[in-house]
Amino acid sequence: FGNARTVMNDNSSRYGKFLTLRYDKTARLQGASFSTFLLEQTRVVRVAPAERSFHVFYALLAGLSSTEAAELQLDCLAPNGYTYIATSDAVGGPAAADEAARDASALSEIGAALELLGTPRATQWQAWRVLAAVLRLGNVVVSAAADGGTEVARVDEGESAASLEAAAQLLGVSHTALSSAVTTRCLKAGGEFIQTPQTCAAAAEVRDGLAKALYSRLFDRLVAAINDSPQVAGSDGGGEGGGGSGAGPFVGLLDIFGFEDFESNSLEQLLINFSNEHLQAIFNSIIFSAAQAEAEAEGVPPPQFDAEAVSNVSTITLFSAPHSGLFALLNEECVFPKGTDESFVAKLHAANKEHSRLGLVLQPEGSAFRVAHYAGSVKYQAKGFLVKNKAPFSEDLLVLLRTSSEPFVATLFAQEAAAPQAGKRGGRGFRGVVGGYAAELDELLRVIRSSTAHFVRCIKPNVRKAARCFEEPVVMRQLRCGGVLEAVRVFASGFPDRMPIRDFVGTYCSVVAPSKLPPHPPGGPPSQGDAPTAWERGACAAILRAFDVADEATALGHTKVFLGAGVAAHCKAKREARLAGLIAVVQAAARGLLARRSLRRRAALREKEEERERQIAALQAQQEAERAATRGAVGLRRKASFEREASVKRRQQQERAAAAKRTEEATASWAAREAELTKLHTELTRQAGRKQAALAAELAQLTAALRKAEERNAALERAQAEERAAAAAREVELQTAVSHWRDEAALAAQREQQASEMGEARLAQAVEREGEARDEASFFRARFQELALSFARAQDPAPPRSRPPNADGGGFFGAVASLIGGGAKPRPSRGRGRTSHAPSSPAEKARAPPQAPLFSPRTMSIAEEPYSPPQPPAPRDAPTPADATALASYLGLHPVRDAKLMWIAEAAAAEPLPEGWSEVVDPGGRLYYSNGVTGESSRVHPRDEEFRLLVMRSKLEQMHSAPAAQPSAGDWSTIRMKSLEQSLSSAASAPVRALVQRSGDRRGGAPRLTFEMLLDEDTRLPWMEAVLREGPRGAAFELLLEGGAAEKSEHLVRLSGPSSSVLVRRERRDAPLPEDGPVGEEVELAAVIFVEVLGEADESGARGGEEAPYSMELVVPAAKRGGATQAHKPRGPSDTLLQRYGRGETEGLLVFVGQVARSAAAEAPSAAVRLSLPKTDSGNLLLQTSGRRGANRATLEYRDPLSPLAAFSAALALVHWSERAQSALARAAIGKGRLSVG
Repeated sequence: FGNARTVMNDNSSRYGKFLTLRYDKTARLQGASFSTFLLEQTRVVRVAPAERSFHVFYALLAGLSSTEAAELQLDCLAPNGYTYIATSDAVGGPAAADEAARDASALSEIGAALELLGTPRATQWQAWRVLAAVLRLGNVVVSAAADGGTEVARVDEGESAASLEAAAQLLGVSHTALSSAVTTRCLKAGGEFIQTPQTCAAAAEVRDGLAKALYSRLFDRLVAAINDSPQVAGSDGGGEGGGGSGAGPFVGLLDIFGFEDFESNSLEQLLINFSNEHLQAIFNSIIFSAAQAEAEAEGVPPPQFDAEAVSNVSTITLFSAPHSGLFALLNEECVFPKGTDESFVAKLHAANKEHSRLGLVLQPEGSAFRVAHYAGSVKYQAKGFLVKNKAPFSEDLLVLLRTSSEPFVATLFAQEAAAPQAGKRGGRGFRGVVGGYAAELDELLRVIRSSTAHFVRCIKPNVRKAARCFEEPVVMRQLRCGGVLEAVRVFASGFPDRMPIRDFVGTYCSVVAPSKLPPHPPGGPPSQGDAPTAWERGACAAILRAFDVADEATALGHTKVFLGAGVAAHCKAKREARLAGLIAVVQAAARGLLARRSLRRRAALREKEEERERQIAALQAQQEAERAATRGAVGLRRKASFEREASVKRRQQQERAAAAKRTEEATASWAAREAELTKLHTELTRQAGRKQAALAAELAQLTAALRKAEERNAALERAQAEERAAAAAREVELQTAVSHWRDEAALAAQREQQASEMGEARLAQAVEREGEARDEASFFRARFQELALSFARAQDPAPPRSRPPNADGGGFFGAVASLIGGGAKPRPSRGRGRTSHAPSSPAEKARAPPQAPLFSPRTMSIAEEPYSPPQPPAPRDAPTPADATALASYLGLHPVRDAKLMWIAEAAAAEPLPEGWSEVVDPGGRLYYSNGVTGESSRVHPRDEEFRLLVMRSKLEQMHSAPAAQPSAGDWSTIRMKSLEQSLSSAASAPVRALVQRSGDRRGGAPRLTFEMLLDEDTRLPWMEAVLREGPRGAAFELLLEGGAAEKSEHLVRLSGPSSSVLVRRERRDAPLPEDGPVGEEVELAAVIFVEVLGEADESGARGGEEAPYSMELVVPAAKRGGATQAHKPRGPSDTLLQRYGRGETEGLLVFVGQVARSAAAEAPSAAVRLSLPKTDSGNLLLQTSGRRGANRATLEYRDPLSPLAAFSAALALVHWSERAQSALARAAIGKGRLSVG
């Protein structure tokens, strides 16, 4: 589903993935989970030459039978029959055959893997239907047609219309509705809604957007299925959250794209290279740290690297700067109505014309730019940047697919039902694809920075995908892109070669004159393990002097000698030159020895050969005498042989004469016998003829009988074959019926499960509404008399401030006037909409239930109207004063407790739509808001997020020393509100209660701690979130300010020791994480120190289940006038809060002291502390933790002069110290137990 063939790799991952393997403390695997990001959705609708789309499309076509393909509306099983996956440059030869074989077997393998994850065949078939719908959508051709001189889009007749109808059937939606959603939109013009046709380009974007959304959501569904499966998630629940608190060690495997530089680079390559820039920055930091750590361990001054030469921070800043960065300018250009790719490039160059990493590309269209990355300069084609960043997806299609008759499709698009499209804007306005990806990357980088990272570089030997072929330019380019050459250059700038002193002396002492070496100690050099002896250190220095090496080019450490650039090669050359003369002498002696040995061997061989020749001559003479004697004996034997042969011939002649005589006698006897035999043969022949005729008659009778038997047998066989065929047909029909009913049963089970979940959600909502109805009823009872008087005086009411006058009254009390009286008709809402859609047609009015009045005019009693929960109301047509009341609960305002902030609800009710936004009707007849420039859509007003943030800031300011402004409804946008960071830094004028909750993190199992203020019994406001990370430099808490759209700084709590931490604010979020100690862009807000109290614990270290007491000290700068907390900017490493407090310099500082009471009970460990000013019992901070390991929940109460940031930092410090103290106590108990047993 996520891999495809590219020009570099036949099985390239076209998405990034982060796999987390979770372990317990005994290194036993507990489970796993993985998350994905940046799926290459463009590959679904567009394939580059010589590449393929995702493998699953080709596997689907190759693995389906003709019957299954017909059910999926796939009338062609060839990839080139579908526009989305067709490619002109297909691979040929054996590679194509292998690829086709893999495709044919892939679908069954995918099905087996899905079954292993617990996905039934019925659900798999629904996934195949979605894939088939994507393929058929690609064959839908949208062409331009003229309609009154205006270009409109329409679907071509024939194949395109058939493909659209097939896609609609597969998705379970109406063919007409799908065609209308692709080619038209229903916009509001004046007071009416009209059907507006799309342009051809816009309709094609909607079609492609639908295909990409279908595939990406199916991909996300697959990821969720893997994470939720017991085989993967393990016993702790798994999934995204990891189950439980998520604490414990883990191994994270990040598989991400490498650096990419193609002939044409677009937004995908830019995001990929941006990710690699961040990873390269971490890699450089690790290289610097490794080199410096080794030098410090050896007692050698750290090498002076040229950090600027290899730093890529400026490139990262070019991308992520808040206002002038590439991402910020791209999002800004997407919002402009007339923004184009060319204008984006022009603004990018104008805002960064002095930036050394940005280059101008001169070309006619002016939509290209060049960025100097760490791996080289890359040219990006900006054409299509704005469209890809907007990633438009029609709200009409979203509504249509949510009402699909296929439960699987409806489930895919029901995930955003709770908050449709609202998260896309958030508190920062338009985010786009780059904003979402940057946020995911930041979360991933936090995990990497807090872990021990190892880098694996994958090198491809050639681009031809050939075996046993090594192309040096290709490899060098990959080494450069991977940053390996930069790492080599970093090491070469200091001491690139390091050798153990003992190895160095053993290698080079033999080529130095003994007189230049120090004398050996008596008894030889003693061995002291790995540490070199004093003689070896002296010999090392003497060898370097003998080789004429400068002192500044080397450094002698504790166990190693550090050699500068070229020193190792120089020492090696000296050694080789000295050994060359010695080798010549050794070679001469060896060659002379070998020559003499060879000469002696040759003389001995000659003597042996002469002796052998003499022996051979004697043997030859002996052999000649033996031959002469043999010839005489042979002659005698021949004469005797001749005589024997003559005697034998005479005997043979006599025998032949006797044989001839016997032959004549035998011939006469044979002739007589032949005549007798002839007579007998004639008689036998006559008798055999008679018998044969009888047998022939009998055979004819038997043959006729056999033929009749065969005919009867053939008839029986035909009857049996017909019966078997009928039985097979009945069996096939039964199997088809069983399969059909099984699929229907699976679908019915899914529908039943969905209905059950919806019923449970509605029940929970009803319970919540019932509880809130009591508050609303009490409010109306308390305010009834005042509202009734206001209604009596409202015969000719004056228009409220900053609100347009209307005949029915205005403001908050005008809303009450519209609610009294049974004969009043329901008023339509204003354009942005806040209540449910009112019936407009006569038929709808007839079907609509009667509207009961909230107040009865006769009895003046309060009708039972439940208090509405905070849900976004649906749009209507015109504003009414009652919108302020409905919006109050939606924005988080209580009508009684937040009466002073009701002006915000009134302002929200009167707020018009921003420029570029319009009201649109979806296929279901409901209104939503759409931005024609950015392609965004929302079910709530685009300004709602701003008003919610305004409510949050106003509530926060009410709780602290600075009073909240209360302007009129029309003047809220002109009020200069205090920033959220300033509000969080302000001291509390009255005691404030808060809660710190701990939960698991989505990646890496790191826990999160959320800071929530308790405004009243049932209202909590989450303000900050911290991510607890354990890394090589300790732990860090990064504070994430919720809704902080204008915040440019970053807060984190850095551990300065095992029992101290400092809360700092970094002015630049895009700057790299610093090493230990403050930097120039950081200011300190608070410091926490834990000190063990001596003399108060007994010998065992615990009394009554409690640990030895500790004191907790909180140091903050003195507050300014008005309650704003003052930050401390260190002038150097010795001017930090901890350093000043340690020296006793407390001027301008406030110190709060308290004693930690910690319980060591295993079932419920806890810690509590009360911080006060010295010599007082003011109790400025009350803090208590409880839960598993004493850190799952913390309650606190703080007041002046402490701020939320200071209180949160103290809670985080206590949570972290509590966990470390619990672990230390366990280790101490184990140690004492072992000691007592021993």
